[in-house]
Amino acid sequence: TMGVYNGETKLVDGRHVKHGRGRLSLFNGGVFDGEFGMGLKHGAGKFVLKNGDVYSGHWHQDQPSGKGTLVKKNGNSFTLSSSYVDGSCVVKMTNTVTGEVYDGAVVEWQRHGRGKTRRYSGVLNGWQHDVDWFEGQWKQDEIW
Repeated sequence: TMGVYNGETKLVDGRHVKHGRGRLSLFNGGVFDGEFGMGLKHGAGKFVLKNGDVYSGHWHQDQPSGKGTLVKKNGNSFTLSSSYVDGSCVVKMTNTVTGEVYDGAVVEWQRHGRGKTRRYSGVLNGWQHDVDWFEGQWKQDEIW
């Protein structure tokens, strides 16, 4: 990862590697503040993307993994859990305001690839009712 790192390091084979708490300012405009292990994002951290979206959560070997939150620059907020399947980031994200749920692939925190979504119309007689659902291909956060 190309960028400027300020933080704790560890000497490994005569070389200093990112290890412990630190801040990595990427040349592409993103900034990661959090924990590193053996040169990789590993542990708790917050990543501010170039576009202003913010992911806070757990990282495993340089990839978001487990539970976290995503706040988009437009104000939409999501709780999510993430993992990697065949090299793709797969998430289950729930919009904290609308209750919309997306389960599928993402690229730079946009729905991209195979996934499904459910939107809810509200509660009737104590039950939450689906208003809309879609399963298929997504490209840059839009149905494709």
